[in-house]
Amino acid sequence: TYRFEDGKVTGITFDWRFDEYFSSRTIKTYDGDRSGALEAKEVEHLRGEAFDPLEKFGYYVHIWTAGKKRENLKIADFTASIDGAHLVYRFTVSLTPPADPGAGDIVASLYDKAIYVDFRFIKKNFLLVEGAMSAGCKFQIKRGRGAQSGHRQPVTLKCGGST
Repeated sequence: TYRFEDGKVTGITFDWRFDEYFSSRTIKTYDGDRSGALEAKEVEHLRGEAFDPLEKFGYYVHIWTAGKKRENLKIADFTASIDGAHLVYRFTVSLTPPADPGAGDIVASLYDKAIYVDFRFIKKNFLLVEGAMSAGCKFQIKRGRGAQSGHRQPVTLKCGGST
């Protein structure tokens, strides 16, 4: 979900739905009361042990604004939940300062160069917008080239004056 305020992107929210193998192990470890739901303390424990260590990999999130890669990404609003047999993480990567899509493309990609982790889009409704996006903006998904070489599905937000 691309979050817009005053025509600029202030953050991108990701929903990660894990496969049943990883989910079952993780749910068994962190759903301490076996309620089938993760309570606030369980989410905090999971975040500290299973999510926060991903910081050293940039959370596998790569974002470029106007051709420049954003470094030291900050995470906001992390939560974890159980959906059937699947563990789901939801978190927002804050863009500070906000990215102006009119000043250049915004490219976001989930990528693990070591190929330990694989990412795939769900079949439909995987790109959402919150707030007002300019009418001249569109999303494009294609194999990465140049700085995104090796990235299978970078998402590029292109708006009117961007290149």
